[in-house]
Amino acid sequence: QNPMTKMAAASADVPVIAFKGDGPVYAHRNPHPRHVYELTIQIENAPGEFKSSSASISMSAKSSACAPVHGFPIGAAAVPSAFFNFPLEKISDTQYRGYFATDPLVNESYWHGKPPCEWEFIAVGFGFSATGAEGETGFSGDIDAKELASGRPVKRYYWKGGYPRSISDNFPDGGQNSIDKFKPEIRNNLFTITATAREVRS
Repeated sequence: QNPMTKMAAASADVPVIAFKGDGPVYAHRNPHPRHVYELTIQIENAPGEFKSSSASISMSAKSSACAPVHGFPIGAAAVPSAFFNFPLEKISDTQYRGYFATDPLVNESYWHGKPPCEWEFIAVGFGFSATGAEGETGFSGDIDAKELASGRPVKRYYWKGGYPRSISDNFPDGGQNSIDKFKPEIRNNLFTITATAREVRS
């Protein structure tokens, strides 16, 4: 059955984000991914516990050639993208683990007369908050394709003063990759989140 059907998507299907000219379009998950990674996240010196966690994959088509042309600007087409979550398991108060694939979607055609979209991995992201309650700070980070290929851990620094809430509600704190990017007076009031991804099957 053509994935561009307007029927309700199966729960395993992933919405494709592009110009929405003819209703929702869904990508099918790859039933046999070849590149599976284990994501390990280590939190150190946090000011409190994190009862809410999330992780997600972002994908992009390699070009807009597989997407429909729309009217503004004339003849333009958006590059389709897709995002979806995967579970993180809490191993301890400071460590989480999850598994994701860098080839999670089937390359297929979504629009009549257009070639198949070839999907590529953009990043794996993660987020934590104190309890998940409305208004809390979301501490987040990611590993992009280049960092994933390097195999090195990605470490980010966050200000403890933003926990559990910052001055503004729902503040998105993406952290910094260097302690030098903080004012000297708060450098002794930081915690870190280190993410490591290693391939477990290829």
